[in-house]
Amino acid sequence: MKKLSLAALTLFAFLILGSVTGVSAAAEKIAGKFADKFVFFVKVAQLYTKDPDKKLAMPVKDVSRRQVANTWHAPRDGGRLHEGQDIFAPYGTAVLSATEGYVENIG
Repeated sequence: MKKLSLAALTLFAFLILGSVTGVSAAAEKIAGKFADKFVFFVKVAQLYTKDPDKKLAMPVKDVSRRQVANTWHAPRDGGRLHEGQDIFAPYGTAVLSATEGYVENIG
């Protein structure tokens, strides 16, 4: 929590100092990017304080729960076991948010 407070204080001081002294355009862009990241991290931290959802929505459009097979711990290459849930759908099917959060990676 101290790091978060220090970051907030630093950002606040930077923005106040910049508005008083007339920060250059480059410094304003840096401050804006830092502010955006700071806000993102604050929002993610808030999500961590919430209780987990007790029920999740199906995250793939037009797929029902009956269409999902339980493949947990099914054998995979290299002697490993499957540790996820595969939801099969045609290519291009919309993937929806099952709960509140942020997308970390799309690939």
